Amino acid sequence: FFRRSTTFLTMMKLSAAVLALTTLIHSADGQAAKFAASWQTGVVTLIDIDTATTGTPQTGELLATIKPPGGNKELLVGFSGVVNMLTHTEVEATNKGGKATASSEVTLNVCVKYGPRGSSNICSNGDIAAPGLVTFASRKQELSVEVDLDVICNATRYANGDEQAACELTASNLGIDGYVSVGLGLDTTAAHHFNFVIPNVPTGEFDILACYSGSGGTELSAEAGASSSVAAKLAISSRMITVQQVKAVNGPVVGCTSGDDCGGSLSDEARQALPAGETAETAVHAAADDASVTWGMTVISAMLGVISVLLAGHVYMLHKLTKSVTDTLGLKEYF
Repeated sequence: FFRRSTTFLTMMKLSAAVLALTTLIHSADGQAAKFAASWQTGVVTLIDIDTATTGTPQTGELLATIKPPGGNKELLVGFSGVVNMLTHTEVEATNKGGKATASSEVTLNVCVKYGPRGSSNICSNGDIAAPGLVTFASRKQELSVEVDLDVICNATRYANGDEQAACELTASNLGIDGYVSVGLGLDTTAAHHFNFVIPNVPTGEFDILACYSGSGGTELSAEAGASSSVAAKLAISSRMITVQQVKAVNGPVVGCTSGDDCGGSLSDEARQALPAGETAETAVHAAADDASVTWGMTVISAMLGVISVLLAGHVYMLHKLTKSVTDTLGLKEYF
């Protein structure tokens, strides 16, 4: 009995091992997507003005060099950064001098571009990831002040029996002068994020750059007093990029396989880059095809598990049959 139980236990261990192997194969297939991340520290200052002027600086920085598997896949590129914006307006308005205005504005536009590794001027000549240039952060503030002071006198007097105003002075002949100064400053820091897509990933190694296009402006109206001031500052720090291989479509429906409701379509750039024999429709529905492959692997794994259990049962029955035959023939001492 001990020997038969040991044999059965061994067969069950073999069955469990086969089942675990099939599960491992399926799990490995389900992890086909690739993921990578890179980050940069330090500060990139784009706008730093404290006079009435404008500026539109542009710069870029290398965030990652990757070598994707290719095969007409898409890359989801997530870009994050901590944006600091400072806008300051202080305006001085004199009495009866009209409305004085001060304004300050900063905007950070970001796009992701890519090109062969080591290429120069990728931010100028490289390929741009969809959807293109986006406004990452922006703020505009305007401050207006108008001063209109005068003298109001309600006192009365009587002269020759008639009621007359007791005071006849005005702001001008009283020499009322001076100004009113009002200031507003905003200094904010916040993390921002946006996702970009690189369609039909090229083969080989290529660099991915974040390209910044900042704009800033400050202005004082002609009525603003001599003590008025404006300033604008814009910087980005702690940048991070994440890259993941995905299947992407340009449309409202993801994973749609048939029917008039399947509105997904590739962008013009992606459509032009399609290989010979592939249409936009087949590219849009590729995600559904990948899902079918995954489902097929699941079915195969389940079938292999069932076969392993049946194999263990048959081996056990064969062992019992062999034992019975040896007992009948008197060969027990050999088994």
